[in-house]
Amino acid sequence: MGWLHRQILVLFIALAPFVAAETTYFFTVTETGETTAEIIRDPGTQLALPQDVHTEGNTITYTSSYHTRKQQGVWYFDASIPYADSVTLVLPQRMHVVQSIPRAEFIKEDTWQLTWTNLSDNITVSYVSAVQPIVPEQVTLSVPILPALILLALLIIAAYFLYTKESENDEHTTLDVTEGQLNIIRAANPNEAKVLKIILHNQGHVKRNTLEKESGLSKSSLASTLKNLERKNLIAIDRRFFVHYIALTDWFKEL
Repeated sequence: MGWLHRQILVLFIALAPFVAAETTYFFTVTETGETTAEIIRDPGTQLALPQDVHTEGNTITYTSSYHTRKQQGVWYFDASIPYADSVTLVLPQRMHVVQSIPRAEFIKEDTWQLTWTNLSDNITVSYVSAVQPIVPEQVTLSVPILPALILLALLIIAAYFLYTKESENDEHTTLDVTEGQLNIIRAANPNEAKVLKIILHNQGHVKRNTLEKESGLSKSSLASTLKNLERKNLIAIDRRFFVHYIALTDWFKEL
């Protein structure tokens, strides 16, 4: 074996542990936003980490709210990934994923599990709670205030009927939007939010050609948007007829 071949062999053996090394991330998020992270890193990888991390060999573990934030009812998970062969994010079952950047592969079983491979980027995932608001317990009212409450109820009913009569000829009457639906719309991308608003405006269902006209989106952009919304279980598309009908899912309507 020549000198050059021996040098190449020595270099290959020296680099072998680094070539074989992999960097993997595993994040588990609770309903309160607390994140438990386990990172198995390539020894040469530099990571931006919160304080008080525990390191054992090449394995790093920590628990904190460093990666999550909540704005207007929408949760966001953020992480900077210098390089990873595999990234896994586990969210609670009662959360609903709205969007992930970059796009992840995900499955929904007992929990949401999102995965990315060969990633070198910042991750942002938006999600909302799918739990219905808790109805407060009934309060027993004392007798003296009942007449005032009855009068107030009558005034509210009268005002409601007057308002309904004035607006019955309004062609642009829209459905009420619940706080849960509003959270979904806030977390969606602009095209998805536009389509959801138009369907709500049309009483929860609309023809595809009407949606295309009112949204102003190109055929390709609308097709991509509808595919994403259908995949997220926000709309259902009836394709049995020549003109497709798009409707909000029961899950979304019951938020």
